[in-house]
Amino acid sequence: MSTPNEERNFKGPVRWLLGRQLIGSLKKVALYTALKGKPDLRDWMRAEPIRFDNRPRQNTASSEDEFWFDYLADVGDGMTAMYSIACLCLSDLWTEDSAGSGSAAYFKFNRSDEAPLLLPRGEFLFVGGDTSYHVADYATLANRFQLPFKWAFEDLQSINAVSETRRPLFGIPGNHDYYDLIDGFGRQFLKPIEPEDDGGEVGGPQLSTKGFERHQSASYAALQLPFDWWFWGVDDEVGHIDSRQLAFFAGLGDIPRKLIVATPEPTTVLGKQAAPDNSTVKAFGDLGLEPAFLQNGTLDPDYCRLDLSGDTHHYARYWGSPSPDKEAPAAANYASVVSGSGGAFLHPSHVDVNEVEEQALYPAAEVSRAEVAKQIMNPLVIVWGGFVFLAGALIAAIVFFAGTAAPSSRGPIDRVLNDVLKLPKYEGHEFSRYLPPLPAVQTAAVAEGAVVPALFLIVSLILAGATILYLNKLRKSFPVISPEPLKMRKAPVAQKRQEGSKKEDEDNSKIHKMITLAGALAVASGVALVASMFYFFHKRESLSPFGSSLLILCSLIWSGVALAASVVYAEFLRKRAPKTLIHGIDYWPAWVLATLAALLPYVAYFLFGRFPAIYVTTDVIFSSVALLASIGLIVLAVVVGGALHGWPGKAGFGLLGVWHALLQIATPFLLVRAGNWQAWLLAIAAVLAFAPLGYLVAKRAAAWLLTIVWLIYGSLVLALPIWFPNTPGEPVNWWIRLLVVMILGALFSCVWLGWYLAVSLAFNGHENEAGGAARIERYKEFIRIRLTKSSLTAYVIGIDDPRTEGRSLKPKIVDVFELKAQT
Repeated sequence: MSTPNEERNFKGPVRWLLGRQLIGSLKKVALYTALKGKPDLRDWMRAEPIRFDNRPRQNTASSEDEFWFDYLADVGDGMTAMYSIACLCLSDLWTEDSAGSGSAAYFKFNRSDEAPLLLPRGEFLFVGGDTSYHVADYATLANRFQLPFKWAFEDLQSINAVSETRRPLFGIPGNHDYYDLIDGFGRQFLKPIEPEDDGGEVGGPQLSTKGFERHQSASYAALQLPFDWWFWGVDDEVGHIDSRQLAFFAGLGDIPRKLIVATPEPTTVLGKQAAPDNSTVKAFGDLGLEPAFLQNGTLDPDYCRLDLSGDTHHYARYWGSPSPDKEAPAAANYASVVSGSGGAFLHPSHVDVNEVEEQALYPAAEVSRAEVAKQIMNPLVIVWGGFVFLAGALIAAIVFFAGTAAPSSRGPIDRVLNDVLKLPKYEGHEFSRYLPPLPAVQTAAVAEGAVVPALFLIVSLILAGATILYLNKLRKSFPVISPEPLKMRKAPVAQKRQEGSKKEDEDNSKIHKMITLAGALAVASGVALVASMFYFFHKRESLSPFGSSLLILCSLIWSGVALAASVVYAEFLRKRAPKTLIHGIDYWPAWVLATLAALLPYVAYFLFGRFPAIYVTTDVIFSSVALLASIGLIVLAVVVGGALHGWPGKAGFGLLGVWHALLQIATPFLLVRAGNWQAWLLAIAAVLAFAPLGYLVAKRAAAWLLTIVWLIYGSLVLALPIWFPNTPGEPVNWWIRLLVVMILGALFSCVWLGWYLAVSLAFNGHENEAGGAARIERYKEFIRIRLTKSSLTAYVIGIDDPRTEGRSLKPKIVDVFELKAQT
């Protein structure tokens, strides 16, 4: 096209692995997490239905018997992908007559004998959430959403391929929009004070998108379309639909018989049927919509409905018209569609738990598997994805210092390595002349009877963690606002009062039981802590410096958990306040927990802090890093990696997390402390040898084989110091080893993360994290939808390779499906 690409800076996808942009946005993400649902940003909104059934059509080439519009979601990431999709959204497209018959037809930008079928540009564009990444604030939206549309419009305008008349732009917010408390979303979609232009508006910068105009007055919308079709854009991102939004949809009248519903998150995704308590499922229930996605696609034959969503960054269709090469369940009047690759990085489409089979998928599972494996098995891709390598280098340096230079922590580490693993002793750097001397202690006396008290201490921490988890469950069980669903709004007043009173009694009974159990857990945790501390206090003269430091660390952990429990309990009371009178005495558990959290660290330091502060500090830092890294990786594996699985699957992911944590912490330390330079070089060579092997296995969907290869690979690397040990008489300079351990820590943090994600992905886990690490900008799509009096036909238009020259794009048919409506 006419504008030279060298004048444009096409930024790639954002970096998710502790990248600079992600770190910069953590404050907003934390603020949204803390304030989620309070205050409700939608409470002051006043929406009005927007009519298209009585306005002139922009598409002069289309028939009066049809109406076209476009839908895309999860945009504003890689700018090449966003530019490419913008070019297609702004263009009329031509394809062959057989499109929709199962052929992989390609599109052209001009009519020809090979492409006589016109798919005109939509009368409006609807964006289904997550308008930019990481946070959809003004600056990010201007750069990653508005600017690519501007470039696309200018390029099409230069060849007279786009109309100057603006077309409506609508949207609903996703979680990345809410991270900016939907301020950027409002600037992008809400009707401006001044006429649409590229200038500013009163009160702040205007995000006016080339070729489009804004009409919304709320974060949700209802569009009345021709032929009695309706489009509902629902905002339930914070976990529920607010009362005013429910009142707005209730005021529209009866449920439309021909309806398109857009939500921020899908009801059916990754082959998994939605859980009945899912927030999106509840939103459909509150709106009075039949949950066809819970009924194998069965919808009342008098109705026709299409459920649209993004959030997951690929295309998948469940139900709808049958595909030629699929035997998946079909439905003539209902489909659930995930269309979340409007510009964001690719989520692996091959993750499938096989509860519901899809009718169409883009990209194909085998393509997705190969593309993702190629990226995450390459350590350089992980390095370029953020600052994970720096975290790996820092952790390796801390562990190495603790195991070679700090006398208090080096002692127990030496006993494990030399006495248990039989590795040669390390003669490293001597720091004793810079540190105060350590008094000699007889640890045998405390060690003989320390097993039971140590177990009590561990149990205390576990029970404390269970308490906060249970209190958090209690808090989530009762939302801030419980709006009446539409079916309750239409019920008689007496029935509403009776059902409301019954539910309140059930809630109070449930609350009483949950608080009783949470209190029992807290008391048991406190008793176990006191019993353990009592024993060790009487043996403190025999405690080693490292043992004393661990007790202080345990008190800090218990204190942090108690403070968190206090906050969670206070939040629960705040949520109950609209329905129940809260007295000051009701806050006593929160005050007790907060007081204990403040006092316990001082008490522990007074009792066990008899060694120099420098030893306590280094021990606490080392132990904290080791615990956070190991427990964090294990918990991440169970909670996030096993999210699609039951408890047996979560346990399996927990084992993967244990192995991953062991490799991350032990690999650089053992190689440098116990191995020689040959072990270091062989470890690096193993990275180059196993990466291609891992890719070949991963792309063939051999989950157990890939796991075995990872186990063998990791075991070989850990065994290198045994085969190539450090020579005690000629140790390498400590500072050189510190540099080497940081280099190996940076390298292997990326290597092991890539392998862990690949293995997890093979077992249907960590699809979001794997996609963020891979940062694939290919395989983008949007949907162009045609409405008639009796049907809905959707053309899913995809591009395998986004480009910076719009006219060189090769868009193709990804899927075509049709829903039949009663006339």
